[in-house]
Amino acid sequence: MTVAHGRAVYSLGDPPCTGLGLKWSSEELDAALDGPVTAVLFDDEGKADIEEILRGIVETAFVQDGLRRVLADPGDIED
Repeated sequence: MTVAHGRAVYSLGDPPCTGLGLKWSSEELDAALDGPVTAVLFDDEGKADIEEILRGIVETAFVQDGLRRVLADPGDIED
C-alpha cells in the first residue's frame, strides 16, 4: 500500500513517548481514500465478522440495538 507521506506540522515528546502530527493535501487524502486505506480505516469486513460472532451470543433486542449502534459509529461511544 503506497500512501503519500504527508507534511509534518508538529513533533513533541521524548522517547519512549512521542507524538507527530501530519497533514495531507486534499488531493493526497482523496487518493489514499480511493485506495486500500478505506478498507483499513472503516473495516467493514471486520465489523461484519464481529456481528456474525455476536449474533448468537447477544440475546436481547436491547443489547443487539446497542451493539449495532456502537458498530455503526465506534467513535461516538459514551463514557
